[in-house]
Amino acid sequence: MNCNIANHKMLIAALAATYITASAADESRLVPPQVVREAVAVEIDNIDGAVISGRVINRTEKLIKDPRIAIDYNWAWSNEFKPGKDSPGWADFHVVSTELHPGEGVEFNFDPGRPLPERTDGHIVPSVAVVEFTTFD
Repeated sequence: MNCNIANHKMLIAALAATYITASAADESRLVPPQVVREAVAVEIDNIDGAVISGRVINRTEKLIKDPRIAIDYNWAWSNEFKPGKDSPGWADFHVVSTELHPGEGVEFNFDPGRPLPERTDGHIVPSVAVVEFTTFD
């Protein structure tokens, strides 16, 4: 599946977000997914097979470090009324090892190291979301 979406960039907020870790002098706290969606955005530039590239953008007023993204390769069955038993979908995580100042973005390129499944009973629908990062006061 070659799907170049650079001409119409998608902004995918942290739909599958679980939490972020806020760090200030050894203090950690869990933050609701809504805060994650407002704080850090993912912009997809290109999907080529299983390889996904885009940008992670810091929308906070604080320095953030090492955003962790979840890359879901969701399997969409051709016949949702009678799905099969062996979904080939999977998920991966990738840490974008960098510091991002307020308003700053950084490119990422993720290659899971395996191709998309070649099947006729469905197709992969990828999605990307930031699920964790560290902030500094």
